[in-house]
Amino acid sequence: MIRVTVELYPGGSSLKKKKLVVAQINNTLDSDKSPLLANYDVRLWNKRGKIYRTGRILAWPRLRNHVWLLVQAALDAALTGEEQDDDQR
Repeated sequence: MIRVTVELYPGGSSLKKKKLVVAQINNTLDSDKSPLLANYDVRLWNKRGKIYRTGRILAWPRLRNHVWLLVQAALDAALTGEEQDDDQR
């Protein structure tokens, strides 16, 4: 599982930090193509802790791409509501 948390630090102070959103990316371990490819479920939470968007990534080349590309694909999948697959990268 990968978890990305976005926090706001008003005036740069960690004493006043506020969690804005959280993204969670879970490997579903159900890819039947190859151990080099993985499928992921994506959930985005709002600042009240409610899931407000979900998405899915199919056949992600997990050893070939950097984690930031996975985070980008996860956000694209959740925010557009469309499944992302290798053809869309």
